[in-house]
Amino acid sequence: MLAVPVTSFTARVDVRDAPATTIVGDERGRDLVAAAIRRAPATDAPFQLRWSSDIPFAVGLAGSSAIVVATLRALAARAGAELDALDLALLALAVEVEELGMVAGLQDRATQAFAAPVLVDMAATERVTVVRPARPVRIAVAWCEAAGASSDEYHRDLRASEPPRMDELAALARRAAGALAAGDATALATVMGESAAVRSTVAPLSAAHDTLAAAVTDAGLVPNSAGSGGAVAAVVTDDDSLERARGAVRGLGGDVVVETFG
Repeated sequence: MLAVPVTSFTARVDVRDAPATTIVGDERGRDLVAAAIRRAPATDAPFQLRWSSDIPFAVGLAGSSAIVVATLRALAARAGAELDALDLALLALAVEVEELGMVAGLQDRATQAFAAPVLVDMAATERVTVVRPARPVRIAVAWCEAAGASSDEYHRDLRASEPPRMDELAALARRAAGALAAGDATALATVMGESAAVRSTVAPLSAAHDTLAAAVTDAGLVPNSAGSGGAVAAVVTDDDSLERARGAVRGLGGDVVVETFG
């Protein structure tokens, strides 16, 4: 699958010496941070770990993995340990799957660890390929918390059902990566539309998510789901469509950010 980082949002972790090891932050992420600490490079000195995140909650924008990756990165730096990007992504995946029993894949963790667009191709020898666009491509990310859902439950049900057409989605992801690498916004938008059509038959999302996608479509953009529901991504082909989409999504209680790659 192809994934791109959304740098408009961040998860931040600060680690400082303290008399005893403590975690300070929103209780919704405490289990993630505690699990990451158990897998992080060891350090003998106690510390206070303070974390925060402005990533919209439960809308498929990888907020949980961002907290884990940021925690592992901060603790590795404190311990003087070097983790390359792939090792960091794999360690973050192990935290969520092995420590917390979540159903997850490498995709979100890889794009966060590499801080770049990546193609995660499980059928290829090279599992993660960084995609560097030859020309700038703008991608709008629209989200609405009312349309969100649990990504763990969504992917658990998806794997249990063994849906068809996954090879087709993988081929579309490779085409999308090629279009992004070429800086071909028109081709990328076309492939994202094809992917959205397939995904709607493989793993339908909620009515609220469909309303969000329809608002972006009616504005003149071609959205594809960003994950388990609550957010979509669309190539920006013109500013008028972007502004119409922004107005429509805000009318639903959400918002839109734009990321430029290349």
